[in-house]
Amino acid sequence: MTKTMTRRWPLPGRALAAPAAVADAVSAQRGESPGQQADRAPRVAVDGLRKTYGAVEAVSDVSLVVEPGRFLVLLGPSGSGKSTVLRCIAGIEVPSRGSIRLGGTMVDGPDIHLPPERRDLAMVFQDYALWPHLSAEQNVAFALKRRSLERAERRRLAREALERVGLGDKAARFPGELSGGEQQRVALARALVARTGLVLFDEPLSNLDADLREQLRIDIGALVRDQGATAIYITHDQAEAFALADVVGVLERGRLVQFGTPEEIYRAPASAFVARFTGLAGELAGTLADVRGEQAVVQTAAGTLTGRLLASGRPGRGASAEVLVRPSAVRLAAEGEPGLDGEVLDAAFRGWGYEHVVALAGGRLRNVAAPARVPVGRRVRVQVDPAGCLVALRPAERR
Repeated sequence: MTKTMTRRWPLPGRALAAPAAVADAVSAQRGESPGQQADRAPRVAVDGLRKTYGAVEAVSDVSLVVEPGRFLVLLGPSGSGKSTVLRCIAGIEVPSRGSIRLGGTMVDGPDIHLPPERRDLAMVFQDYALWPHLSAEQNVAFALKRRSLERAERRRLAREALERVGLGDKAARFPGELSGGEQQRVALARALVARTGLVLFDEPLSNLDADLREQLRIDIGALVRDQGATAIYITHDQAEAFALADVVGVLERGRLVQFGTPEEIYRAPASAFVARFTGLAGELAGTLADVRGEQAVVQTAAGTLTGRLLASGRPGRGASAEVLVRPSAVRLAAEGEPGLDGEVLDAAFRGWGYEHVVALAGGRLRNVAAPARVPVGRRVRVQVDPAGCLVALRPAERR
């Protein structure tokens, strides 16, 4: 097999299009159904990926597999390495070590680096990456320029793609005449029109307001799954990740610390970092009173709490610990019900009801739900469900 030696390749216009050799197989030219197109969705396999910038290690030994047609979300804070992983898969960055396979093709490995335009993928960027001097239709049609299509056919397909994202009546407008949400829809149409097997998303919703984010998130999930493509999407938003993903990979300081379904990540986080990053109502410090299998009993200043222990081995009684409480585990107790004593610090209307912040001895809990507003300063009791509690040992106490 002929090898392409490692090098950096330019990315003209940052619009990633499939190569002409692959273009002959796209559904636009062969009339494929979504099911037939799904057969072309590649399996993505990343093995031992490492990327350094001088002395800085941005990604360290990341390995993962995305099965064909599945939707992976890489979740992590800024600086966790998720963008670097995505850019390596796209071919924009050259890995320092490790391999990447798209379907049966090694695109990165020893002495191999295929440029983006030879990877049969499309990409949607955070900053839209549209040509300002081209109309919406021309921006979308640009993704088809490498294909053996007549100009009229490219225009037809571009207009169809714009119709699918709700912009059929704005095909002639230029990016500067469109809102941020509309520009991102154009970018989405451009990524989908080429019907590539792999679509990558680089935090595409982070520049949009809340209502637009939610609507476009729904559209992205529906359109990508309808097309049958494999998708890899990066975000720092836990709610966005759980809403979109078939599988989630959580990154911390360049390492993949957990990989699983949204339900697995939320219900059984691998570490306190994963638990904190995927949503807590609060944390209460205390000491271990007992360990019963996977369940730990912790004595806090507010009262005794039970939760799943996030540690291997069997720590001794008296070890310092923190109870990490999920929002789903807390609610205000009704009159006469038992619970942890506290005082309301704040109340916020959420449409379905109210969320309260309650001060307890030794800490506070947010997201405490109730159907009616409780006045600030009132004494209340909070019920905490053990099923939504996790117990993390403090670093010095781990065995």
